Amino acid sequence: RVIDDVHKGINTVGDYKKHIQNTQHHGIAVIGSFIFGTDSDSPNVFDDTVRFIEDSGVAAQNLNIICPLPGTRLFDELSQSRRLRYTDFPKDWQKYNLKEVVLEPNNCSPLDLYIKRKLAEYQLNNKLALLKRTLRTFWGTRSLYAAGMAMFWNLGGSLRMRDYRDQIELLEEEMRMTASNA
Repeated sequence: RVIDDVHKGINTVGDYKKHIQNTQHHGIAVIGSFIFGTDSDSPNVFDDTVRFIEDSGVAAQNLNIICPLPGTRLFDELSQSRRLRYTDFPKDWQKYNLKEVVLEPNNCSPLDLYIKRKLAEYQLNNKLALLKRTLRTFWGTRSLYAAGMAMFWNLGGSLRMRDYRDQIELLEEEMRMTASNA
């Protein structure tokens, strides 16, 4: 469903776990990229994604928030339904970065979406999880280089916790302002 929501027909559903393991068996660490905030996301999407990453052996991950870019069908649909939170271009371009919530999600508040993404990132990149995944990547790829690259990629995610705190404060302030204007 998510692939349909973002009109990304190039990706096909298949046995991803088998393909990930096969790729890593050949010494290549797989970086999975996941998008949250689509209209078809279930309440379990974060837990399911963390479980998939852990079970499949994905070496590193990008946990992104859907980012409808101008010129895409998704941007036009969200613009027409007035679900874009930031539309003052070019000033708002900096917010369209796959990390900030630029739309009004259907299934939760922007703050909930952001906090749940932060929690998923923490579950995957806390010290123990990071160590386990690095060792698992080394075991799967038999490549110290691939395991090291995956570890540093994931370490970058754990270092973003300060950015999360700043963005959460911004979203909380926006919610307070919206509530006081209502």
